[in-house]
Amino acid sequence: MRFVRACAAFVLSIGTTMAAGIAWQPSFDDVLAQAKSEKKVVFIAVNMDRERANDRLVADHYKDATIAKLAAHTLNLFCSRFDHASGEKPCPRAGAVPCSAHMAVEKAVRAKILKAADGGDVVSPQHVFLDPDGKVILSVQYEISKAELEWCFVTALRKLDPQFPWTLSGGARAPRRLVMDGVVSGEAMEQAPTKEEVDAILERLKRGEAPREMREEILRLFKSDDPRAKEYVENFLSSKPANRENWINVLIHEVGRSSPQDWSELVVRFLDDPRADVRAEAAVALEQLADPKSLSDLTKAFKREKEDVVKRELLRAIASTGRADKKTATTLSEQFAKAKDVATRCAALIGAGHLEDAKAARALLDPALESTDASLRAAAACAIAVRRDREAHEAMLDGAALKEPDPTTKSTLEQALKVLRGGDVARIDEAANTLCGSTIVRDRK
Repeated sequence: MRFVRACAAFVLSIGTTMAAGIAWQPSFDDVLAQAKSEKKVVFIAVNMDRERANDRLVADHYKDATIAKLAAHTLNLFCSRFDHASGEKPCPRAGAVPCSAHMAVEKAVRAKILKAADGGDVVSPQHVFLDPDGKVILSVQYEISKAELEWCFVTALRKLDPQFPWTLSGGARAPRRLVMDGVVSGEAMEQAPTKEEVDAILERLKRGEAPREMREEILRLFKSDDPRAKEYVENFLSSKPANRENWINVLIHEVGRSSPQDWSELVVRFLDDPRADVRAEAAVALEQLADPKSLSDLTKAFKREKEDVVKRELLRAIASTGRADKKTATTLSEQFAKAKDVATRCAALIGAGHLEDAKAARALLDPALESTDASLRAAAACAIAVRRDREAHEAMLDGAALKEPDPTTKSTLEQALKVLRGGDVARIDEAANTLCGSTIVRDRK
């Protein structure tokens, strides 16, 4: 009977741990020593305050039952240079770890893993996985989805144990900014402006300072969750063309590049703009924001759009915002089959790189990789690279690259193969745009 009660207590404790989320540890040095001794993977989460992506990870991802179950197999460190006034009590952002601990961990990770200058900032959010010897297995800068974080955990754990027992969820996939075997050095993410900073910017504008002279300050508003910042940008975007000067495309692009996802509602109206270049910029912004709420507007815009160049941007945006929608795969397949121009067919293939349904994506991409059209082979390779499913595609892509007769396509396939094996996805961005006839850069952080 005591044995049964003990088992029940153990199961209950596991369930409580899963519900509570990731169990963070307080010491960088102790964790690395334990990892080496016990042959375990180390998971590091770099976090910051007053930024929506970081807040979302703390509130949602790190408390997710699936992620917590995976994190039970790793040793976990939470890093933040911010003091949340917890003293030696549990930090509200880092569970049982006090602020003094996660601040000390942040300093050690910044210096020893991210190799940042003494006192220098680092990109947040950022996730890093280390092997038992403290070497980087993989890292990802900026926000990722729970399905992408799941993929990272499983990939890191299978680096040590190729037979690690786990069935990936249907949407699990490699993050766009994945780096294998290292970290990316770079400038820290600029924090969203504080309430006081938003106050100061809006007060200067209210006093009549010319927006042209306040370009940098206005662009900072785009990163803010403050409703007043969103309202100002919305009013500016809605003003008469004479007041907007030539800013409209720049502003729409900035929303897509750096604004919170729900700013998509400011952009959808421009899908009806009389100028094709504005409609195209709006489609790309919505693609980058990837807000599922935009899918309906994009679908309607696609049906009425007459300009091929805009239709291609809309198709890629539909794929991004509707990645989890079963109808999206059907839309891409239909457009690939019936489109008369190769660029639109390439856009359908590139869009398949977003799909969460791996089976539907493969049904479109695998045959295209063997197409008689070099452009379609290249587009399929780009999408395969973005998906980063090495098990499914590495041998296929490697074989295609070896036998590719067209020099330009061969180069694209070789770059895609490097991305598939963990290289920077930016390697194939230019090729993807060229294949789709797009001149608009995708540069969301």
